[in-house]
Amino acid sequence: MQEVALDFVGPLPKSQGFDMLLTITNCLSGYTRLIPSLAADTAKDIAEFLHEGWHRFFGPPTRIVSDRDKLFTSHFWRAYHNLMNEIALEPHWFRVQTERIKRCNLQAKKDY
Repeated sequence: MQEVALDFVGPLPKSQGFDMLLTITNCLSGYTRLIPSLAADTAKDIAEFLHEGWHRFFGPPTRIVSDRDKLFTSHFWRAYHNLMNEIALEPHWFRVQTERIKRCNLQAKKDY
């Protein structure tokens, strides 16, 4: 089980344009990733940070805990699931299997 906790540290003095830190912590091991962010980041931005900073390395968490309000949490979950759906539905334009199927279909059309 991979339960992670999201927390925000800041506002901090600006450094390289960032004024907050998003911390993503594995609740079992305590391993933490620190991701620079902005106080003005939206739920969609945070969902993208979670994907790029955690999901990409460790897979999707089974549970996400955050101390943010219900409205942010609702927007975050919607953005996170939309992001996961977009990633799952990315087209694979060139795959050996699909190219073979296309050639067979094209040949069948020509033969018809």
